[in-house]
Amino acid sequence: MATKTISSIYKKTSGVFLVPEYYKNFSCKGKDCRNTCCSGWQVLIPMKEYYKIHGLECKKSVRERIDKTFKPLASRTESRFAEIAFDFEGKCKMLTDEGYCFLHQSCGETVLPSVCRYFPRGPRIDYAWECSTSNSCEKTLELLYESNDPIRFEQRDLTFEMEIPANKPKDSDKEMYISVRENCIEILQDRSMSLPDRIVAIGHYLQKLDMNPKALPDRFLEGFAFRQDIVSSIKVARELGDWFIHNTGSLEEYFIIVDNLYDDLDISTIYKQSKTHFEAILPNHEILFEKTLVNNIFFRQFPFQDYTDNFKDEFIALCGKYLIMRYLTIGLMTKYKSKNDFIDIIARIFRTIAHTGFEKNVMIRLKQKGYHLVSTLGELIQL
Repeated sequence: MATKTISSIYKKTSGVFLVPEYYKNFSCKGKDCRNTCCSGWQVLIPMKEYYKIHGLECKKSVRERIDKTFKPLASRTESRFAEIAFDFEGKCKMLTDEGYCFLHQSCGETVLPSVCRYFPRGPRIDYAWECSTSNSCEKTLELLYESNDPIRFEQRDLTFEMEIPANKPKDSDKEMYISVRENCIEILQDRSMSLPDRIVAIGHYLQKLDMNPKALPDRFLEGFAFRQDIVSSIKVARELGDWFIHNTGSLEEYFIIVDNLYDDLDISTIYKQSKTHFEAILPNHEILFEKTLVNNIFFRQFPFQDYTDNFKDEFIALCGKYLIMRYLTIGLMTKYKSKNDFIDIIARIFRTIAHTGFEKNVMIRLKQKGYHLVSTLGELIQL
């Protein structure tokens, strides 16, 4: 029996989207991907997508695989209705030995759940029409790191079948979003300052915005004089790592490896040795971190994310994210020697950021530890 085509359950949305320049060169690596998105994380689908897939008229072999793969949750809602089941190796049961999707091969792209059809792309049509790809995808990082040039953006005609947001922001909020996000990216890409100082400059700007939504960033952007206290920064990162191990487990292996690195010897000495090794492998590391953060800011619509009531808390989360990136990569790269190893680490970190409430949790933990002022956070991220 041939598969019968089923019409889309979403409205086709076409228009001009703002995208990073690398977007036009993105394509899935398929079987060549070292960190496939078809394994290692929970993927949830809404009720209407679940019933669409189970309503397919298809061959018996496809039906059997569908029944094994898409499982309703014990506690489910309309938007979080079912999950994609894994095999004993933690891979999606639709994943073929060649690294491709059996459902896609058998029935075509249109029948896939939207998360599978579009990830790592993230189309947005609420505050602005934008699309980029996630740092949790190694292909995205490879494109980002091809050159040392800052990320540039362009407009492209794109079409997506997607759910239209129920609540549309006011025009004034849209204007503010575009202005604030552009200013944050401009600050992050100002290489006249160190990256930690640029992050601090964003903190000062967002602090002003919480008091006055029409505030503009300071244009002097002079270097900030922050004391570097490696021992304190490492201590906080280790404590954050311990919390994430016991509450999410997603980065358990990474946190344990780096924690053990600092167990027996002088922390400052170990850090300096690790950083020297890190910088020898990746002499442009600050540019790599800059481009990683800029891409994430664009993808996540920073600082208009949905887990805080103010810009200050989102700045705290940004500092926590940068601290953990530096702590883990500098420590883990003592065991590795290539840019691909760095890419694998960053992709794994951003998987956790995307799927575990990482940003909200790291923000809460830092506030509990007394890190809520721009000044104290500025010292913390001098790692």
